[in-house]
Amino acid sequence: MAINKFYIIGAQKAGTTALWRYLSLHPEISMPTDKESPFFLSKGLISAGWDTHVSNSFQTKPNTTIEGSASPYYMCYPIAAKRIARQFPDAKFIIILRDPIERAYSHYSMLRRIGNENRSFEQAVSEQLGDKPSRLLQTSFVDNLTESDDMQNYLVYGNYRFIFEYYNRFFKKESFLFIDFNDFNENPDTNL
Repeated sequence: MAINKFYIIGAQKAGTTALWRYLSLHPEISMPTDKESPFFLSKGLISAGWDTHVSNSFQTKPNTTIEGSASPYYMCYPIAAKRIARQFPDAKFIIILRDPIERAYSHYSMLRRIGNENRSFEQAVSEQLGDKPSRLLQTSFVDNLTESDDMQNYLVYGNYRFIFEYYNRFFKKESFLFIDFNDFNENPDTNL
């Protein structure tokens, strides 16, 4: 029996962890035991193969008909779309989107809390816009982010149009289920 594949690729700080937890409880859905398991961004995992990844990382269930995975990094690094399409062209996606400014500020606040950001939000955003505004829209930049670029890149991950134009190159619009963060947060039962 063929096992269907889906990926939660919602924006960072938009509820992907909660959705991963909810869907992990379903008796027919197998997912990684750790949410952040971005198979399609790891050359080592890709070379070992999907089946090895599933056997090493997933909570497999006897009645599995669907395998799912959740990582906001699939939205942060659109190269994942090409890699998923290459291996699973019929994959489906669940995308939770949050107001880009609220998302950016939540991301910033998290880094402030853990001590990885000392600037004001206004200063951090101004520096991103002032230094290289065109870089925020270039696929080559998104595909080649460094860890330091990634950690404090508050703006690029809210550029949903750019990100989904890239995903739409590889998947039909019927492959995507979009969920609004506020709706999901207020009524999670009606969104599942």
